[in-house]
Amino acid sequence: MLQLNEQLIRPVVVVTGHYGSGKTSFALSLAERLAGMGKKPSLVDLDIVNPYFRSYDYRERLKEQGIQVEGPVYAGMNLDIPALPAHIDGMIETAGEDHPVILDVGGDDAGAAALGRYHPILERLAETKRLAMVCTVSFLRPLTAKPDLAVQALESIQSAARLKCTGLVNATNLAGLTDPQMVLHSMAQIDETAEKMHLPVVATVMTPDVWQQMTRDEQQKVPFGFTLTRRVMLPWENGDL
Repeated sequence: MLQLNEQLIRPVVVVTGHYGSGKTSFALSLAERLAGMGKKPSLVDLDIVNPYFRSYDYRERLKEQGIQVEGPVYAGMNLDIPALPAHIDGMIETAGEDHPVILDVGGDDAGAAALGRYHPILERLAETKRLAMVCTVSFLRPLTAKPDLAVQALESIQSAARLKCTGLVNATNLAGLTDPQMVLHSMAQIDETAEKMHLPVVATVMTPDVWQQMTRDEQQKVPFGFTLTRRVMLPWENGDL
């Protein structure tokens, strides 16, 4: 099992990023990884903007692994009302190393605005380094295809969240078409983005088969490689179309 950056094992980890960057897949896999380490994580779906591709949709599988899952009221139904359970405040307040909380935030600045409700709590946690806000980036998406565009998108997210990113997650992908060269090519782009934002790269995401296709030398060039199983599928991949 590949090593996790220390930011990803803090009591509260906020996962945000632009639409389609692989944010939800990363949040789901992080919860599973922490459960595999003997922790009792909770995953909170804070996406009150987009009713599709939600981590809450995978709650039954996660519960089987001992992961508590919370989401907006009426999530998973035809009704889509942006209301969040009141007890989420307490979950965040009491999060600890053995029972961490992962917040899967909606995409872009519109989704990040949902963090405003928890700002006083999150700000206190950030001051004591009990919180990390990691931002996923994919350089194979039009709106973040270059480092300057990625910086612009992430600055908008920070402004809406009223929190600063603490680390970047290189989630460059083309879903099932992702190959090692795509990931390796993105390394220079994520490094440039990290330099411009004065942030560390805390994970580089890929599926196990992509990782295994890399040579040992190539793997050593990937900081904090993070392998995941794709959970979030497009409708035609699930046979829904």
